Amino acid sequence: MLAASVVEGILRRVTTRDRATAIVGDLVEIREQKGAVWFWFSAAGVLLSLVWRWPLAFVASFYAGAWSFAAFLMATVGINAQHIPEDHPWAQVLWGIVLLGSCAIALSVYAGIRYGLRDRATQMVVAWASLATAVVYLWWVPAVLVTCIAGAAAVVLYSVCAREGRRASVVVWAAMAVGVCGFFVWAPLATLYQNWLKPGPWGSDDMLQHPSLGRLVFSLMLFGQLAKLWVWSWLRDWLAGTRRAEARSEML
Repeated sequence: MLAASVVEGILRRVTTRDRATAIVGDLVEIREQKGAVWFWFSAAGVLLSLVWRWPLAFVASFYAGAWSFAAFLMATVGINAQHIPEDHPWAQVLWGIVLLGSCAIALSVYAGIRYGLRDRATQMVVAWASLATAVVYLWWVPAVLVTCIAGAAAVVLYSVCAREGRRASVVVWAAMAVGVCGFFVWAPLATLYQNWLKPGPWGSDDMLQHPSLGRLVFSLMLFGQLAKLWVWSWLRDWLAGTRRAEARSEML
């Protein structure tokens, strides 16, 4: 029964203990008829069906965050930007929204793929991502700005007054805080390495001559992405377990 114990131990890492035990029990029962090869292929198929959302969500979230951050920068400080807020009193706030908005978009893609749109934390981070996107692209339109402020106030009110809102806000803002802090860690490190390679402005030829900078930035961004998504998943699962425990105690 060593094979069954190994498979059950692996499945417990990605699902509940009771479910893992039930799955292995069914596989062991049918293995007597179909053999060990069938058992291992079936166990691999079950494991894949349980974990496929994680790698897909990770990759999609990473590229969504990177793409949205670049798009937001082009919309605010790019050469083709219609309104560049350099002299605007809210310029620093807007650039903070750029960073938070791209982080919220990355988390929206991750949470939507892995947990679905019915999840409260997913809904909340999608709301923040939508509000940030509207502000970035239409911040100079008073009606849009007022509407986004009202929407943000409504989300904050829900986060404070509703129990599910408080749980969701903890997940969202903890993960976003990790994402923002990660940016302020890897960006200066990349800048220091760039200045060490070649001080001063860089062009496309410099990037071709020093591909190690691109590899370093990519690696640091991946690490930051992993930390951000791990915080989201851990907090979300922990709070979900706490909620189930509270429900059982109320029933008793």
